[in-house]
Amino acid sequence: MKLNQQGIDLIKKFEGCYLKATRCPAGVWTIGYGHTGGVLPSHTLENEQAAMDLLMDDLDIVQNRLTHTLGKSILNENQYSALVSFVFNCGTNAFRRSTMYRCIKERKMKEAADALLMWNKATVNGEKIELKGLTRRRKAERELFLTPVENKHEQLDDVMQLLVLATKKLNKYIKEIEHENI
Repeated sequence: MKLNQQGIDLIKKFEGCYLKATRCPAGVWTIGYGHTGGVLPSHTLENEQAAMDLLMDDLDIVQNRLTHTLGKSILNENQYSALVSFVFNCGTNAFRRSTMYRCIKERKMKEAADALLMWNKATVNGEKIELKGLTRRRKAERELFLTPVENKHEQLDDVMQLLVLATKKLNKYIKEIEHENI
């Protein structure tokens, strides 16, 4: 499974790009697009490309962890991408303990999508509070999770069937012309 562009765009939109280290509402130092590993208040990034490079490195780690957690996945690309966004934001351990994870394992995808909405709180000054930004993010992740992916193999099968039908008609037409010329 692979993170798609919609997933990357969702993460970038909700994380925002900070070239100087900043604290998120939960008090965690971040830089770039939500990078938290070893960030100190004095850290800076040179440009947005450096932030993007850091994000892609972080997303590789998240994808490896998510793939390891889910094993052989039954998820489509949009479902997977929504989960990468969630795990990037909340962590693998939170995902493993979640209702969402249990629902996915039970192949209850609608319930898993709905369970995303429960994760709209953060601990601020020692108290769990709902954050509007997290509520918007979870709604966007849920929407992506529930968005069907066009099956490229089915589209290819449709095209192949049309080609076979067109070839048969063309061959029939050629035989009719040949028969008329005899």
